Amino acid sequence: MEKKLAIIASGGGMKSSYTVGALTALFEQYPDLRPDIVVAGSGSAGTLAYYVAGQFESGKNIWFNLLSTSKFINPLRLQRVIDIDYLIDVVFKQQQPLDIVGMRQSPILFNVGATNRVTGEVTYFSNRDAVDFFEVLRASKAMPIAYRKSVAINGVQYYDSYLSSGIRAGVRRALELGAERLLLFNTDIQSWPGALMYRAWLAWQAKEFRDGYQKEKEAITRSLIPDRARLVMIQPRQPLPVSTLNNNRAKIHQTIEQGYQETLNNQELKEFILKDL
Repeated sequence: MEKKLAIIASGGGMKSSYTVGALTALFEQYPDLRPDIVVAGSGSAGTLAYYVAGQFESGKNIWFNLLSTSKFINPLRLQRVIDIDYLIDVVFKQQQPLDIVGMRQSPILFNVGATNRVTGEVTYFSNRDAVDFFEVLRASKAMPIAYRKSVAINGVQYYDSYLSSGIRAGVRRALELGAERLLLFNTDIQSWPGALMYRAWLAWQAKEFRDGYQKEKEAITRSLIPDRARLVMIQPRQPLPVSTLNNNRAKIHQTIEQGYQETLNNQELKEFILKDL
């Protein structure tokens, strides 16, 4: 029986542009590579949605040409530094329309994570589920400090968090879905100012959320990778030009190029492809 291959990509805001370059190198080097499962969160969820829909070039174009606008990220717009509604309703629906039908009909099982606003648990939504997938993407990207809203899916409120955007939760989910070969793309590397702000925000949340979030965090940390599974992680080897909320066009392009070059020259990835796939 053929072992299932999963691509798992973390969030990281604009740092997820690194993953765009990394995936470009992967697909150029190995054009016949076909994952069975894709798991993504937050900043990488849109990119992988376009990939699953057969529109990877369209997803790349968004990063190269459509995100460097103050309509999307504006540090002076304090009530909503990042406008996820603009990303979903203008970019994904109008400027570079995401083929939701194609995504649903894909043979790839696609899962996107978000965090339950009440319980603190990570929930995954699939391209096989009867949900509005634009709202799934909106929820997965709904950064609580910079976007300041949660998103309703089937009457339940969700948003982004370090758990649902993190690589560990994605690995756990892929293993639950039966993956035994895992390609990880990780850009969810916290800076100390961001981590400090997030801890302060977390301290102000309801006790039920805090307790549930901590329990989920511990469960994810304890989750083990079985001996039969094989994985390789692609992540930045050098500091990235962009930060989480920096949408400078030149720096985005530099970050994409860094992801491309580092993946192109990744010997561990080459050995993984040759030996384990």
